Amino acid sequence: DLSAVVKALDGHLQTLKFQIQTDNAFLEFVGYSEPDFEKVPGWFKQQLLKLGAVAKSNASLCLVLDSDVISLRPLEAEFLEEGKWPYKVMGTARFSGWFDASAAALRLSKEDINSERLKNAMGVTPEFLSPKITRELIDYINKLSHPDTWGRYLMKFFGAYSSTWTEYSLYWTWYSACG
Repeated sequence: DLSAVVKALDGHLQTLKFQIQTDNAFLEFVGYSEPDFEKVPGWFKQQLLKLGAVAKSNASLCLVLDSDVISLRPLEAEFLEEGKWPYKVMGTARFSGWFDASAAALRLSKEDINSERLKNAMGVTPEFLSPKITRELIDYINKLSHPDTWGRYLMKFFGAYSSTWTEYSLYWTWYSACG
């Protein structure tokens, strides 16, 4: 509920520039109409919307949170300054299936991927994503997906492997290969 979110944040984040939009604001960019998007499984909806929202951002860096993430301390503006954010390295070993599925969806071979860079992949949430890198990722997927849209193209991989891509494994796989 957009009005509840705005009310809850009002007054708490005055020092930060932020924007709140509904899911529908990104549907066309993701490549879906509202009725078609209703058929997309919920976990994938949120992943497509997060990538779309970050790609559409004018910020230099976006903090992406899932609805089940709770801040234990107040969020200060300095927290988002380049190089000062907390960073938990996840790497790929624990979720290798996600990264393998992402490489397959992106049509990247093991040789294309800088394994040293991928070792520094962040954890799942919260996550910091670069809009510039996210736009490059989506532009690349759009080239692979023609005539489909990037969102519909990615959904073709749903259930195609024992594991599947996630928004973060796509981002970090792309970054390790091309970023």
